[in-house]
Amino acid sequence: MARIISDDSRPTGRPGRRSSAKDKKPPPLISYLIFLLPALAFAIGFYAHYTSVHASPYDRLASLQKLSPPELRVKAGLPAEFGQWLDSYPFAKLPWLLDVIFGDLMSHNMGKGLFTLVLSAATTPFAALIFDALRPGTPLMLGIGYLLLVCLIGQIVMIGFAIPAFFLPVWTWYTWRQATHSPKVMRPLPSPPMPQIKTASVALGLSILTAVWTLLVPPSSSKHFFWASSAFQLYPLVWLPLLFIKPVEPTKAPKSPRLAAANVLMLMAYVNIPIYWLGLYLCVPDLLTIMRTGSGWPDDITRLIFYDTVALTLAWYIMVLIQAEVDVRALQCGGPRVHRARLFIEDTVFGSVGAVLGGPGFGMGMYFARREIMAEKARWGVQPDFATAGKEVKGAEGKK
Repeated sequence: MARIISDDSRPTGRPGRRSSAKDKKPPPLISYLIFLLPALAFAIGFYAHYTSVHASPYDRLASLQKLSPPELRVKAGLPAEFGQWLDSYPFAKLPWLLDVIFGDLMSHNMGKGLFTLVLSAATTPFAALIFDALRPGTPLMLGIGYLLLVCLIGQIVMIGFAIPAFFLPVWTWYTWRQATHSPKVMRPLPSPPMPQIKTASVALGLSILTAVWTLLVPPSSSKHFFWASSAFQLYPLVWLPLLFIKPVEPTKAPKSPRLAAANVLMLMAYVNIPIYWLGLYLCVPDLLTIMRTGSGWPDDITRLIFYDTVALTLAWYIMVLIQAEVDVRALQCGGPRVHRARLFIEDTVFGSVGAVLGGPGFGMGMYFARREIMAEKARWGVQPDFATAGKEVKGAEGKK
């Protein structure tokens, strides 16, 4: 696909041609209904958070919150004086509370399985969002710093609530505004160069290792487990070096499409398949027992991580629906067709088959990789747009 094909199937994007104000069409009023989708994701995430944290039928979490830091350390199997220098700081209970509840989670296969499913559902979308943050023209509110902050908040309030509450609304507004105010600019924006992709991949890999460490260390080894769980709680800080990477605006068209980001996403998608099935193997037998007998959840945190997994998966699913709507509005506003037209049933029904068989991480990885490949191949045939895409978006956003 070496040339962009417009909605009427005629070639567009002649070298040297810039989109003019006459080419732009205002978005229809009905397009504003797109913001109902992130509202739905927020409602799902809020329900998951509220029913897991504030309306739990179990009293384990509530009783732990009443304990002092030394008492929490004893609960975790640590000496009461271990880390007592933290007790004078605000939120002194937090590291010990998280250590205790993660110890509960990792003490049985069901908890380990659900934790593995969350890991599988989060990795490839996070990789795609990190690559997006490194593209030229990406705003601060979708940059590495904001994503890092949202993920840290998610470690406290559930990532399945933090993403739809703090990230998805901003992402929806920005992508919709790009599509309707700068429809001639191809999206996704130009892929980051190979060195940035490699650096981001290493940072993401290190953050994943913190989760693997937590899975492998038994809670009975109290101090080792504390360091492992603490490393996982702070995993977004591994992305801090990415804050110092300046997005590079391409100055000339490459000899071939830049597909490094797409290749990483596809590789991660396939790696996620065994991780997903391992999670199912560990947790499904106990889940089926709960469904058959009504015996209830083992503890608060296991119930919480189940709701967290469901809320996060639905948030990614809603993100796909939002992106499909954004693509349609970009075409209606005079933009080119970069991505093949897809029926609603393709992404929502048939696309779900791959997500069920390979896991949400596989489904999202292949989805983002497909968009990346199609945009890069289209951009390859239109040199002026490739060289100026980041600047056009940045300039258009600054004028509005």
